[in-house]
Amino acid sequence: MGSFDHPTYSPDLAPSEYHLFSNLKTWLATQRFKEVELQAGVNEWLKSQAAAFYDDGINKTVHRYDKCLNLNAEYVEK
Repeated sequence: MGSFDHPTYSPDLAPSEYHLFSNLKTWLATQRFKEVELQAGVNEWLKSQAAAFYDDGINKTVHRYDKCLNLNAEYVEK
């Protein structure tokens, strides 16, 4: 079985980097929490996202991996 060589950490292929965290960051910018409330707030935000939000992130991952393979494991731009 062949291997797929890519950098140890590829933010362009990590759904948390290009999908989840960017949306969470935007939401957090509008919130004010006491330090002890932050974890609960983030957990609530994660739970409040519709299934389509997570489906979108997964679909983007498939597209990005395909694009990366076609570019011979080079970084993928948006």
